[in-house]
Amino acid sequence: KSMKCLKIFVCLYIGCLLFQALLSLYTLTLLDKVTHYEQLKDLTYNAVQEVLHFSSALAVLIGTLLMTISYLIVMIGAIYLSFKVLYRLNYNARALGAEDMKFTPRSAVIWGLIPLISIWKLYQVMKELFRVSNWQLTLDEEKKNKRICVFYLISMISCYFFMILSGMQGMNENDLLMMISSIKSGITMNISFILNISIALVALDRLHKMQASKHAVMSRTQVSV
Repeated sequence: KSMKCLKIFVCLYIGCLLFQALLSLYTLTLLDKVTHYEQLKDLTYNAVQEVLHFSSALAVLIGTLLMTISYLIVMIGAIYLSFKVLYRLNYNARALGAEDMKFTPRSAVIWGLIPLISIWKLYQVMKELFRVSNWQLTLDEEKKNKRICVFYLISMISCYFFMILSGMQGMNENDLLMMISSIKSGITMNISFILNISIALVALDRLHKMQASKHAVMSRTQVSV
């Protein structure tokens, strides 16, 4: 049930990120209609607001507010369900006979909530879960699981990289250039977030299916005995 809810929230979350990116592109289009980029250096943020058509600016403002509220609700729901599924997968691995696990269900969630440190810790948690859930898999499937973990690590690093890059951009520029730089960085961050949450969903869903398969076989074996 939690896995199904997670898939729904992830789809909504990706939809919010895509809509936010499209809204940002629309804003850049409006700014581009005012004048060329080189001429913007002599303009201020207030001057651009006066030049933009009122209805278009209002549409962007309302869309941004609604998008922000929807984004926060869906993001919180997706994060909560992701850690709930992660906790359950870690718990189920032990129930299915896994031994010598470094991370407990609680520690896996706690480490995942700590910024920056979570990059490496969540990668280790995923890698450990794939190891203990590795049951009756072919060599190609094992390699696929390892690739999923590596891609997840790369996507996590890219998310933090673009977040830091976004904060550094435009520090010594005027307000308008900072706004344009922020919008472009926001689009890039959205793409990295979409990749990250998509890879995470693939990994969690694959682990869920592997554990469900093992549980089904163990249940049949107990019944036959």
